Amino acid sequence: MNETLIYFWLQILHYAFEATKNPTNDFTGFLLMNPQLLNDTDLPLSYYKNDTLFSSQAKTTVVLPDVKPLPSILPASSASAINKMVNKNDSTLESLIDTLDDDTFRKQFETYTLKSWSHKTQLRVAWLYLTYDGRRAAVNKIFDGFKNFIQNSPMAGKTTFHFTMTYFWIQMIDLAIAQSSKQINFEEFLRLNPHLLNEALYLEYYKKETMLNNPIARQEMVLPDVKPLPTLVTTTNKK
Repeated sequence: MNETLIYFWLQILHYAFEATKNPTNDFTGFLLMNPQLLNDTDLPLSYYKNDTLFSSQAKTTVVLPDVKPLPSILPASSASAINKMVNKNDSTLESLIDTLDDDTFRKQFETYTLKSWSHKTQLRVAWLYLTYDGRRAAVNKIFDGFKNFIQNSPMAGKTTFHFTMTYFWIQMIDLAIAQSSKQINFEEFLRLNPHLLNEALYLEYYKKETMLNNPIARQEMVLPDVKPLPTLVTTTNKK
């Protein structure tokens, strides 16, 4: 079963029903006025990329089109209101995840049941391992954990593991931990280090093409080409 494909056909059928007149008031007349509905292969792909439509995430939850929006009989104001509701639901889900204690959060991550794979979620995963396990043990656990979650959780969507990006965030989080009070929770940690919420922080150290368009960077560590990554030694010397 594909939840996204089911939703697609419900939306397309409803739109066709409302937007066209049926000369005979039966199913034959309906198809006569909407012959595009008989194209069960190409029609969905005019709204979705093939990889998106048949991804593991699309099978379990409704994924929005990534080629063009689905047709709608709603006015723009109503569509905007729906988008706001979706964003609000995402925000609510994120808030619920924020309330999880560290043990529950870690268990859900390790069993691929965590209902988020946002930047903030990834920060917390790395923070948890680095805080509780220490850097020496944490680095490999973070690498393996990210790979496994991406492979096994529908929440990861089309995300692919990126070695250099993951190492970059490990370095930045570990440095922030070393410079922060030890007895604080994750939310307090973020309040002390709000720069970590900037997903584009890596651009201060890497050219975009080096990080995102270099296949080697996805497989192994590539050094920064804008400025060196900060370390506890370099930041201490600046003070």
